[in-house]
Amino acid sequence: DANRWAPVFIGTATEQADYMAESFSRAFTENTYQFNGLTIHRLYFREGDLYYLVQLGDWLVASPHSRAIEATVRSFTGSESAMSLSGSVSPEPGAYFNFPKTGSLARQLGAVRFRPNIKDAFNGLEPAPLSIEREGSGTEQVTRIRAVSAIQESKSSFIDAISKHPASLRMDRYIPSDVAVYGMLPAGSSINVPDSFEPESGLDSLFTDRPNRLSNIASAVGGEIAFAGFHTLGFSPLEETVFIRHISDRNTLRSELERLSDDGYGLKGQNTYTFRSSLLARTLGSDLCPYQDFVVGITGDVVILAPRTGLIQRVRNDISQRRVLFYDDDYLALRRQHPEELSGFFYADNQNFRSFIEPFTDPAGNALRYANYFDIAAISVVRDNQELAFSAHLHQLERRSRPFADRWYYPFSNANLTGPATIGNLFQESRNDIVFATTNNRVIALASDGTELFTVSTGQDRPIGSPILFDWYANNQTAILIAAGNKVYGWNNRGQLLPNFPFELSEDITSPLLIADVSRSGQPEAVVATADRQLHVLTGRGNNLNGWPQTTNSVIRHQPVFEAMDGRHSIWAFSENAIFGWNSNGNVRDGFPVFADAPLTGKPVLDSGHLFAGGADGKLYAVTPNGIFDSDIRSSLEGNGGTNSFTVEAVEASSSPLRATSVHTLRVPVISDNDNANTEQGSQTEIQTLIAAFSDNGSVFLYDKRGRLRFTQSAGRPLRTNTPLIITDLNRDNKPELLVVTEVGRMYAWTVENGTSFQELPSTAVHYPLAGRLGADGLMNIIAGTRDGIRSWALGQ
Repeated sequence: DANRWAPVFIGTATEQADYMAESFSRAFTENTYQFNGLTIHRLYFREGDLYYLVQLGDWLVASPHSRAIEATVRSFTGSESAMSLSGSVSPEPGAYFNFPKTGSLARQLGAVRFRPNIKDAFNGLEPAPLSIEREGSGTEQVTRIRAVSAIQESKSSFIDAISKHPASLRMDRYIPSDVAVYGMLPAGSSINVPDSFEPESGLDSLFTDRPNRLSNIASAVGGEIAFAGFHTLGFSPLEETVFIRHISDRNTLRSELERLSDDGYGLKGQNTYTFRSSLLARTLGSDLCPYQDFVVGITGDVVILAPRTGLIQRVRNDISQRRVLFYDDDYLALRRQHPEELSGFFYADNQNFRSFIEPFTDPAGNALRYANYFDIAAISVVRDNQELAFSAHLHQLERRSRPFADRWYYPFSNANLTGPATIGNLFQESRNDIVFATTNNRVIALASDGTELFTVSTGQDRPIGSPILFDWYANNQTAILIAAGNKVYGWNNRGQLLPNFPFELSEDITSPLLIADVSRSGQPEAVVATADRQLHVLTGRGNNLNGWPQTTNSVIRHQPVFEAMDGRHSIWAFSENAIFGWNSNGNVRDGFPVFADAPLTGKPVLDSGHLFAGGADGKLYAVTPNGIFDSDIRSSLEGNGGTNSFTVEAVEASSSPLRATSVHTLRVPVISDNDNANTEQGSQTEIQTLIAAFSDNGSVFLYDKRGRLRFTQSAGRPLRTNTPLIITDLNRDNKPELLVVTEVGRMYAWTVENGTSFQELPSTAVHYPLAGRLGADGLMNIIAGTRDGIRSWALGQ
């Protein structure tokens, strides 16, 4: 295998090769062979490894690869040229780096099929000695590597780019602080069009026919440029790059881009332009920019190039929020260790760099193991006459543990969320996406890194609740559905309206959308309530199923559910204090409706044939065939159903309205029948199925199915009643937390198992928080609306 990693070890011969090889020979095996008049020994190790050994004068040479040994022999005997140093470098004992042969190293470690230019990236430099120094100890160490190489006349685009005269570089003001790798360097304003260039787009043809159009654009860009690569929790790193360049004439650049769009050579978006042209990409992003199809955005005094619009928005957001490296104290401390004026500066953060670089590497070469030698890498390049000086600082740091970290922020003004965001897979199972609706009648889809995928509008219709992600046509294509105004909207995963959508009803919709296979036909239906006290079940054409709509005694405000009770799936809904259940054909189930003593809040909660609800009178209600709560604490409601086939019972929970939200299986402290819930009475715990509920006055509760209180805590202030409480493991310790949000937006959480307060939460005022995992890092994320947009925080960084 020519691309196999093949180290060669050379040392002074204290013993003859023949004598050493005897200890590693194998009987009845050819232990040697001849090459160029020399004997090459095979060394067999007990672990099964095979090495090759040859003596070259006073030196012993060993390698696990025979072709590497043979290449060394050819160089030693003169049949093949050896590495030669320039006249200014005197050979001395130490380390050397053969820049002209970097292409061979790239083929061994890199997936050059994705980026073929990397194999020739260092063409144009001479071999150079390395100076290596190490400082520090324990968890704080730095390795400094320095090399000075002569510059050849003929050089690659990369070497040409970093061979400019040193200058003060300020592009780190525009680099997001969570970047995986970035570089900044001076950039010339010349246009380098290869003689062999063949236009591959109409825009390239325009530039070759009318080069002045390209010259006008080149004259508007400045002399600094930066490249940034991101690890974005699922998108291919081969696409997650941006080029950022300083602008010298903003008005001219914008005018030229507008002109190209008006002439039909580009597509104008909201503060962006989309083009297909390698010449334009190289003019704006330098000869290093590989883009053919790309998006351009102008922000302040820089122009940003990226493969997709979302990345433009991401960089804009981070610049506006000052979430950039220039404002990171740790980064600035590292940057000050390098000269002020540079020909190039490169930076990599190993937390994200390994994931970013992995698709560029060849798994057989196991290149990622070399990333273990640093946490932060910073490399500076300075040109001095006809030489380039490289200074690499590899830092091993003790990372400070942080309770949470900003992951991303997406702004929108004069609007709030209409419900919690929805996490799901719009395109591929390996990546989570986020979809949410806002009160300015928008439905927005974001990638897991917070970059925009698309935005759609519901016109004059205000969305209700959260979007639903569902395979509407059962074709493995995720659709986005939501109720808004008097319509049900549906889009595909690219933001295009589905056929027959929106469904339009004669009255405004009053409940969040439910998607379920009510007809049991294998095709889903849309379930919504309307202001005329009707509940609709709509087919894929927007028509009601036979037997629907059904009318209730009052308007349904909360989302219905489609769940099984007593072995049969039914639609369940609350209408003031009435609990309705319908069969798929629209017939009311026997024994329903049943009634509580007060209006019911939230949506029905079903588990194992039992229905639970919270009441405006502070009671926890249960509807069951035979009763479930303990007789000494329950109150039963007589004469509810038409056939009395179901029992309605309740336990007193709070003096203010109560909302039941969900059922969970959790570990809680053991209590005796005579004990009230006291989470600090002992260390014994048990696993129980618990009904989660909270009251308006700020208290949270977990009740077991006997109606016994097993957990309670108070935020000390009223809670937001339209936001369900969250129960999940926030810090990955296998002990779930219970999280609520108060009316003023403050989040509170407690560990269920022991009742201790969970302090590792952002203090930002939020609404509609959602907890979920976005990427392979396993971290829990809080995604929530804020005063001016939606944010994501990663917990346990």
